[in-house]
Amino acid sequence: MKFSLKAKLNIMAATAILAVILLMLMGYLLGKNAAIGSNAYNKIDLTSKFVADIAPPALFMVEAANQAEQLYSLDKTQRAASIKDIEKHLQQFDELVAKWGASTDLPADVVADINKRLKPQGKEFQLTLANDVLEPAARGDDEALLKGYAKMEKTFLEHETIVYDLVERAAKLNEKSQAEGVSVVKYLYHAINGSGSNLDYCCGVFLGIFQ
Repeated sequence: MKFSLKAKLNIMAATAILAVILLMLMGYLLGKNAAIGSNAYNKIDLTSKFVADIAPPALFMVEAANQAEQLYSLDKTQRAASIKDIEKHLQQFDELVAKWGASTDLPADVVADINKRLKPQGKEFQLTLANDVLEPAARGDDEALLKGYAKMEKTFLEHETIVYDLVERAAKLNEKSQAEGVSVVKYLYHAINGSGSNLDYCCGVFLGIFQ
């Protein structure tokens, strides 16, 4: 039996993973160039980790939802194993919300959104998932399980909206940190080598060493 949420979850998961891989690659390459500017490098490292932690299966609980959606087609033994795995994903969410919600390095407005939006709504999704999907799946009540999927989808879409907003903001933070890192390199070499045409040449040689 097919569910409309399944294809969407798979597409979102694949898209999120690809986006994070690209962002982390950019962060790595530019981070190397900013190695001599420790503050800039630390910012790149921080925002890159934040972006990575949003990806499945962490702050974005898409993998837990995807696995839950598959429970209907599993037998009792398979369901029990899958439910344990889903619960591990939910625990990861709690741990990372606690970690980033207490961050003193991220912008205050981002931390506030984690604590005031992502955390409470994530708890609501987890409760819906546990009570309306995992519980009936465990006791073999397929009729209740199918009804639970509708409730799960509603709360997941709310979760998705908050996460996508954080992804966009995290990507902007990461991009800004990378730009600052490159600026540090250019600024230091400008101070050492002077201005004019020599600047581009010196920066080019220096950056080429780390490629």
